[in-house]
Amino acid sequence: VASLTTVPLTPSLLLCIYLTFLSCLCSSPTGVINITAEPGQNVSLTCRATKNSEVEVVRLTRNKETVFLYRYNGTDKTGEHPEFKGRFSLQSLSTADGEVNVTLSNVTEKDNGTYLCDVKDKENNKETINHLHVDRQGESLWIRTSSIFLVLDVYRSCFSFCFSLIFFQSIFSFILHNFVHDEENIYK
Repeated sequence: VASLTTVPLTPSLLLCIYLTFLSCLCSSPTGVINITAEPGQNVSLTCRATKNSEVEVVRLTRNKETVFLYRYNGTDKTGEHPEFKGRFSLQSLSTADGEVNVTLSNVTEKDNGTYLCDVKDKENNKETINHLHVDRQGESLWIRTSSIFLVLDVYRSCFSFCFSLIFFQSIFSFILHNFVHDEENIYK
């Protein structure tokens, strides 16, 4: 019969847990690509892949719907989304640099959104996020988008700071209660 043992929550263990959580909270996502374009332009959506690998599947989704699908030596036109019919093309399957690029032609403001690109080879599956911003005045949209990310970053920083204060207060209370009060009991 296996028995469960409890691990005492020492200050050093609490600090390790806190630092692990904080590093996850403060790290920025990798594999995110921001693309700004004007209507009518062609854009290249980047998909990360294993370097020098043989690509089996490239799937591009937006809002959880497949908008482009390449599998095993051919583009699958049967599942092509009507909004994008004939506008996607695969530039190259060469993964020497670790990238596969899918071109979206003649972009419109309706194409705005987040595209998730999933590349599968024999050994790995890699995902890349592309944020596409299409606007008549590309710069104004970029400024608005950048300010939104700045505001979100400020909120995240404030949350991290507040969480830090609460957590360190908890650690301080724990230390005070368990170690200082124990010493007082020794002298009684």
